[in-house]
Amino acid sequence: MTRLASTPLGKAVGITRDYVLRMYYIVDEVPRRQRLRLTPVLLGVGYLVHRVDSLAERHTSVDLDAERNSDYEAFHTYKKAFEKALRALGAWNEDVAFLADEAERFIRLENATTSRGTVTRQDAPALVELRPTDVRLLRAMTFALRGRPMDPATRDLLWPVEVLADIANDLGHYEHDVALGTLNVYAAFVELYGDKAAAELRREVDRYESMFSGVRAWTAPTVGRLPAAPQGERTRIMSSAMRRSGT
Repeated sequence: MTRLASTPLGKAVGITRDYVLRMYYIVDEVPRRQRLRLTPVLLGVGYLVHRVDSLAERHTSVDLDAERNSDYEAFHTYKKAFEKALRALGAWNEDVAFLADEAERFIRLENATTSRGTVTRQDAPALVELRPTDVRLLRAMTFALRGRPMDPATRDLLWPVEVLADIANDLGHYEHDVALGTLNVYAAFVELYGDKAAAELRREVDRYESMFSGVRAWTAPTVGRLPAAPQGERTRIMSSAMRRSGT
């Protein structure tokens, strides 16, 4: 079961279950009849995303941009096929296009950091910020498929929740990821900060928790500054996030 969970299909099943079914459908109040239509599509897209990511994971010591090998060509082939498929399904809009570019940026950063064997102080926060792009992409697609605009305030409110959930996942899978040589955010912090890694990651967690609680003004990178979401909306999203984690 552990081996299956590490495959592109296993990862797609996991994020669809944990984020789409347990959080996004609930937060966005997606009718049950629409969930039956959307879920297979989102599962298939999640699989394609993790197929591309697996290229970077297979070449942790090779800079794909520099080598330009067969996997470099496959990376671009997947991206073109990905956009073509989403357009055909009616699952492509400006939000999806932006997040597809962010997913590419994450994969390139992942490959760059693992291939050179070092993480910079600029890489670490970028990895934290970009890591949940795969799940954000699935949420954006549900709106495109439903022909509805995404509410910017809820998108901003979910942004730190997605980061925190991803950090928690990497902490739980730290030893497994290190053994496989795949990217793990905490491992990146350990490499960069050594004995201070836990404190530095705690600083990042505190920053994202303050974003969610509305202690200080902030904005997600995709939009302009927005008024703080009502406390009731924050409570509703936190409840869904807890349901996602099973707590």
